[in-house]
Amino acid sequence: MGIKHSVSKSSGERGYADEWNAEHIITSDMTAKRSHTLIVAANDSKDKGRADYVCDGVADEVQINQAILALTANGGSIILLDGNYNLNSTINLTDNMNLIGGGRGTIINVPENFYAIVSNSKSNIIISNLFISGPGSGFPGAGGIEIMYGSNVKIQDCWLENFGNVTLYFYNCSTCIATNNWLDSPGIPGIYVYCSENVIVTQNIIKRCSVNVHVSNSNYTIIIGNISLNASWKGITINSGDRNLVVANICRDGFTDNGTNTEKAHNITA
Repeated sequence: MGIKHSVSKSSGERGYADEWNAEHIITSDMTAKRSHTLIVAANDSKDKGRADYVCDGVADEVQINQAILALTANGGSIILLDGNYNLNSTINLTDNMNLIGGGRGTIINVPENFYAIVSNSKSNIIISNLFISGPGSGFPGAGGIEIMYGSNVKIQDCWLENFGNVTLYFYNCSTCIATNNWLDSPGIPGIYVYCSENVIVTQNIIKRCSVNVHVSNSNYTIIIGNISLNASWKGITINSGDRNLVVANICRDGFTDNGTNTEKAHNITA
């Protein structure tokens, strides 16, 4: 006999997620509920009834991380509904997963010195349609998204604002991409590519960071079609690395190249 998956309704009552049950029938109380797609609601989401996990507005990373752990071994998608997700610690990603929000209405709030979302030694990940809000430049440990030792990671259509540490960080990564994101963290590095290869930074709008796009000790980075505005130091910098490509960017706040064999063309720098 199948077991129904229970969720918390907005009224506080318990109800059955019939759509979930149509595809997720398990055979034993002792079997963990695992799925290819799980829905998480914030405490103030408008439609909690269809969620598999409902946050309470405090340490909401707990429910989000539980949902991530409940994905199948082959991965899947975590969908964050509209609302405010208030974190006390980091959201930790796993392999072969998507973390998807509903745009600027899905707000992840970071109040202290930690990264909102971290992927450590994971691959095949998409992060999209999230508004990630930091506590400001007075919190030097607070960052947006950190990808460490990752491969095949795509960050797209996200808003990241007001952090005290690197806003979007690729550390020791390969074959990753940041595209169509909006970054605004005054005085702090925006997109930072360090010790990485084959990372693409494209079609992002980045403003008011200390350096809007910074590449260090990285090779074969492609920086193409970005808009860099009002950086406090430089718009784009290649600090070190070999055979990086910088093409067709609007970078009116300056471009510095200290790499080797950098290919540069059609950038607007004045």
